[in-house]
Amino acid sequence: MSEAVTELGGKVSEGWVTVRDAGLCGMISLRGDLRNAKLRKACTALTGVAFPAPLKAAAEGRQGLCWMSPDEVLILVAYGDVTAALATLHKALAGTHFQAKNVS
Repeated sequence: MSEAVTELGGKVSEGWVTVRDAGLCGMISLRGDLRNAKLRKACTALTGVAFPAPLKAAAEGRQGLCWMSPDEVLILVAYGDVTAALATLHKALAGTHFQAKNVS
């Protein structure tokens, strides 16, 4: 398996603005019924942020939830926590129709 790298490779560009590499970010695409209370609770428990309204996002540090479409939310977690976060989601959403994929 290849090693994950960022687009900027840690570089910084300074000028009118400063562009700095933010590092790797864990991202999970979760598809399902976003009106489902069990799904919403699993997302907020995992990230510690409120579930976003349509076309909105909520974040605190490197954790967050981004509304992507009527049936998809993007879950942001630390890059190294993606595998554990997926396992937590699968356990919390057992018996619920959903799809969760690592898109980091």
